Amino acid sequence: MPETVFVPLKNEGTIVWRPVAASACGVNVYRLGGISTEGEEWQFPPDALVRCESRRFSDGTTGLAEVALAEPEPPSPLGATEKGGWYCPAVQKVISAGLCWEYCFADLGGPTDTAAELKAWIAKSGRLSSLSEFHEVCHVCPHCQWSKE
Repeated sequence: MPETVFVPLKNEGTIVWRPVAASACGVNVYRLGGISTEGEEWQFPPDALVRCESRRFSDGTTGLAEVALAEPEPPSPLGATEKGGWYCPAVQKVISAGLCWEYCFADLGGPTDTAAELKAWIAKSGRLSSLSEFHEVCHVCPHCQWSKE
């Protein structure tokens, strides 16, 4: 059953919220439906996957308001995609099964060039603090076939 998500409109001169039908796709994550009306510019476009939170509006009513784009969910319950890749929650994108293995064993006997590239990515992205923290995510990843005991 669709829910209503309030989408902020851009370039209106004041705060304006457009009610839009949306489908729940996870905890506080919704896929926007609808079509933007000519002349309206939504914060995120129709069909976007957005993170929402409950908000009290100026008229005193409450509702779900979009607050950010949501990270995509893994492509399938097992993580395998149609093209044979895996969703990696550490880097938050689909990677090949081979690269998954290399990441899993970075600095643990795996290829040294992959370990160096991963360390450089960690330093540049700031998403994780260290290769050890990366391995903590890797070890509990439901898609990883190599770190399980």
